[in-house]
Amino acid sequence: MIPKEKLVVGIVTYNSAAVICDCIKSLCDKVSLYIIDNNSFDGTTERAIKCCSALDIIRQNKNIGFGRSVNSLLRSCDSEYVLILNPDARVTIDDIKLLIEVADRHEKALIVGPLLRFSDGRLQRSFMPFNKLLAESRKPIKVKHMIGAVMLLKRERILSMGGFDENLFLYGEDVDLCIRVNNAGHDILLVPQACAEHFYGSSTVGVENLSAIKSWHLSWARVYVLLKHHGKLSALMYLLKVTAIYSGGYFFAILTRNSAKRSECSGRVQGAYAAFLGRSSFNGRGQ
Repeated sequence: MIPKEKLVVGIVTYNSAAVICDCIKSLCDKVSLYIIDNNSFDGTTERAIKCCSALDIIRQNKNIGFGRSVNSLLRSCDSEYVLILNPDARVTIDDIKLLIEVADRHEKALIVGPLLRFSDGRLQRSFMPFNKLLAESRKPIKVKHMIGAVMLLKRERILSMGGFDENLFLYGEDVDLCIRVNNAGHDILLVPQACAEHFYGSSTVGVENLSAIKSWHLSWARVYVLLKHHGKLSALMYLLKVTAIYSGGYFFAILTRNSAKRSECSGRVQGAYAAFLGRSSFNGRGQ
């Protein structure tokens, strides 16, 4: 077992009962597992305990969002590393050890992550700049960004930068953190020899209007990050693009009586405008 002083694995859940066992079963009794549950109502924590009794659960009395949940773990534990793991992802203990070995050797690296693949083996576009040829490398590669589905963090140094931006409720937290890490002169390393499976978009199920909620937050997060790091002009250009694309999609959905698509398109436009006007993501759809 990897000592708790070295590593803690944190999994943020919200109605993740359908996937949580597959996520944790290979890691049970091999690492210190923490589940930060955002008031799930589908039995996520109960199922997790049945699959692995050797875990700790941090229960929130409401859905506080991904970034705040991760920060609560970063502050409460004292391990050298924290591995953030999506409930719809799977990673082996050997791959985690490889990530730690790389992080130990590279002082400037604050974030280290593996390749992400779909269950059929196809490579996911989980890092930027993306290049399929990088998957064949036998050395760690410096990248600008990687998604937060499987992300090893140097806990104290990430905390010293403020951790994840707690204004972001859903989406964009990893983008914002990677930008800040890069701007501070630190490194983000992709380890192609380490690999994890990611069942993209399966971490939450059973929530009414889930697609519309995700659409709202996706646009909100994108505009917020653009405003924060690239200024109003970049955010405005994105806002106009979203309006043009999804307004057309909205009216087409009305004509075809596709209510799900109509809600999705409406969410994309409304979320973008909400962020541009300075409204909180915590007052958005689904809160």
